[in-house]
Amino acid sequence: MTRTQYFTATSLDGYIADDHNSLDWLFEVDREHGEDSFAQFFGGVGAMAMGATTYEWVLAHERLLDEPDNWGAYYGATPCWVFTHRTLPPVPGANLRFVEGDVGLAPVTLGAGAPLLPRRLTSRDLELADVVRDRQFVRLTYRVSRPRSGDR
Repeated sequence: MTRTQYFTATSLDGYIADDHNSLDWLFEVDREHGEDSFAQFFGGVGAMAMGATTYEWVLAHERLLDEPDNWGAYYGATPCWVFTHRTLPPVPGANLRFVEGDVGLAPVTLGAGAPLLPRRLTSRDLELADVVRDRQFVRLTYRVSRPRSGDR
């Protein structure tokens, strides 16, 4: 069975990057198992996607154009799709695909029907599977607790 996982770090006030599109804040917080928890999560990933801003930050932060082996140290041969409308430099040897295109919105409103994300998940539908404290970080893992009618 294929499953989709979402892994992100979020500030208390709901941001994933600062106002300069930097992730530096993430590395300022004291923790013990940060890279271990990412490696454990990433071991079960078959493909990943990231936006252009995140890709550019990773390029600069890890100096990947000067040290392309760093990509493999973090991501191995896992294929990565980078969503962008710009031309970005590839990391030599990385399994990257740069993709772009129109989102394809139609100039109509339907009022009801099949949503982009096919279900609403409430607290009843989600089970807190794990809580890990890593000094000042907290990692919460949820799983869908029960199938809903019409979901497969």
